[in-house]
Amino acid sequence: MKSNLSLFIIKLWAAIAWADTSLSASRRKALKKLIERAVSLSPTENQTAQSYLKQTIDIPPSATELAELPKLAADVKKDIYICALQLARLDSTPSLNGEAALKKLRTWLQLDEVSLMQVNAMLPK
Repeated sequence: MKSNLSLFIIKLWAAIAWADTSLSASRRKALKKLIERAVSLSPTENQTAQSYLKQTIDIPPSATELAELPKLAADVKKDIYICALQLARLDSTPSLNGEAALKKLRTWLQLDEVSLMQVNAMLPK
C-alpha cells in the first residue's frame, strides 16, 4: 500500500477514534499501535500520524484520496472497516457521531452488503 494512502487510512481511523471529540486512553493506545505498525510511512508521515494522537481529526477527504478507496481489494476495504469499527467500540457502543463517521466510511469504501454482513458476523456487538 502506498505510504500516503496508509497515512490517509490512519487519518480515517483517527477520525473514528476522535468522533466523540475526545480520545480515550484505550483508543489512544490502539491508535498508537496502528501507527507504530505502519512501516510504509516515511519519517515525515509518521510525525503527521503521531499528531493525530493529540488533536481532533475531521475527515473532509480530498477527491483524490476518496478515489483510491474503492480501488482497494475487497479484503483490504473490509479490514479497514473492521479496524474502524473496533476503534469505535473500544469503550462502548459508538456514539451518534461515531455511527455517522462509520456510515461515511462504509460509503467511501463502497462496502457491499455481503461484506458488511461478514464483518457484523465476525465482531461481537
